[in-house]
Amino acid sequence: MILRLFTGRTHYVPLFFLFSLLSFPPITWSSDESAGKVIRVQGDVLCTRPGVAGSIKLKAGSFVRVADTLESGKESRLQMLLSDNSVINMSAGTVLRINQYSFERGKSRRTAVVSIKKGKARFILHEARKDGSLFRIETGNALIQTSTADLVVEVGGQQTGICTLSGNVGAHNSSNLVIGNVRLSENTCSIIREKAPPSAPSLLSPQQRRSYIRDGYLF
Repeated sequence: MILRLFTGRTHYVPLFFLFSLLSFPPITWSSDESAGKVIRVQGDVLCTRPGVAGSIKLKAGSFVRVADTLESGKESRLQMLLSDNSVINMSAGTVLRINQYSFERGKSRRTAVVSIKKGKARFILHEARKDGSLFRIETGNALIQTSTADLVVEVGGQQTGICTLSGNVGAHNSSNLVIGNVRLSENTCSIIREKAPPSAPSLLSPQQRRSYIRDGYLF
């Protein structure tokens, strides 16, 4: 499906995602440092927040703030809507932290830095933002940057897997000593290993794409 946004640019948005987005209840953002709000959760997903003793068990409607660390348990999952309408889906066994986030709605400018220690998450950024915006995903060995994309990032062992279902993504090793980067377009994947440049893009088969969409969509 093709969706033309008010920016005048044309973006490809999965039909199932559009229906899901439209099904979200209206959200009123709090006046604190909230970055996003939990839309759906299954099982136990805990949040560690600076200045708060112990862990917070997240539920639908919980707000997520900058510097929060989220950890999904075995067979648990979570879907979060950021205030700029981006979506993050966490699979089971994932540890994710909101390192930095701000969104100037009037200027349509976003700054987001999210880190993944382990596990798998899907990021759906379906709206283009103004020049100067940033959305970066950090892992132990990779830096991933995009503006409009639907991608899955999986971290395990000493490597990071990146699969782009739509849009364009740039990535390189997080070490300044490793030279080389990769540009991923629709239906391509790459792996970044410790002390190595990204692998050359490989194509997703239709079966792999369906699997990533099913596993990454979660609900």
